[in-house]
Amino acid sequence: MMMTGSLKGDQRTKCLIPEWKYPNCASQANEILSHIPTPEDWVLYREAYRRSVMDTAPEHFSLEPSTWANGSATGFQVPIRVQYSPDDGRGIYAITDIPNNTLVWDNRFTARIRNECEARQFVLQELTAHQACNVILWGYAFDHGTGQLEWGIDLDPGTFLNKAPSSAEINVEDRLVDRSLALEPGGHSMWSTRDIRAGEELLSAYQDVHSCNPFKNLWWEVKLVWKSWGISAVMF
Repeated sequence: MMMTGSLKGDQRTKCLIPEWKYPNCASQANEILSHIPTPEDWVLYREAYRRSVMDTAPEHFSLEPSTWANGSATGFQVPIRVQYSPDDGRGIYAITDIPNNTLVWDNRFTARIRNECEARQFVLQELTAHQACNVILWGYAFDHGTGQLEWGIDLDPGTFLNKAPSSAEINVEDRLVDRSLALEPGGHSMWSTRDIRAGEELLSAYQDVHSCNPFKNLWWEVKLVWKSWGISAVMF
C-alpha cells in the first residue's frame, strides 16, 4: 500500500499538533455546502496555507505575494461563474463560449500539503471550523510529479469543478502543466475537450487528478473525511 504522508516514529512527536481533533462538519452541512467563497475568503484560505508551510516549503510559492494575496485572481483562464443549486451543489459554469482545446484552468493556487503533520497545522491551527470543513471536503491525494502522494487543495473556484455523471458528459480534461505556463513542473491544468457553450457546467473525470485507487490514498485523509463528514474520501 502507498501511504505517503503518514507519520512514523519521532516524526509524530515533532508535530506541533500531535493528534487530530475532528470537526463536526455534518451538523452544519447545509450552510457549508451552499456557501460560495468571496475573494476575501480565498485570501484567508491562502494566507492560512502560507503561514502553515511557508517556513518548511517556500518552493511551493512560485507566484508573487501580491498575486497570491489577490482573492480575485484564480487559475481560470476563461470567464466562469460559481453557481449553487440544491440538487447539484456548487459548480463551475461557462460565461462565454469556450472553443475546443482551450486552456480553462491551471493549478497555480493549489495548496500542497506533504504530510499529516502539515495537514494538522493547516486545518486545526490556521482555519476556523467552517473553513476546515470546506478544506477537508476539497482535498484530494495526488502525485505532483515527485513520485510521492501529497494532499492537494485548490484554493480558488477550481475546487468546485464537478465530476461528470458519465464519460459522455466530460467537457474538460486534466493535462500536465506545460513549462511555458511558468508553473511548477508536475502541476496540472484543465483543457476543454470540445466546444463548450455559454451556460454549460464544466465537468471533468476526477480520476484524471484524484487518486481513486483505494490502495494509493493518504489514509489519514480518508479517516479525516470520514470522521468529519461521515463519508469516505475514496468515493471522490
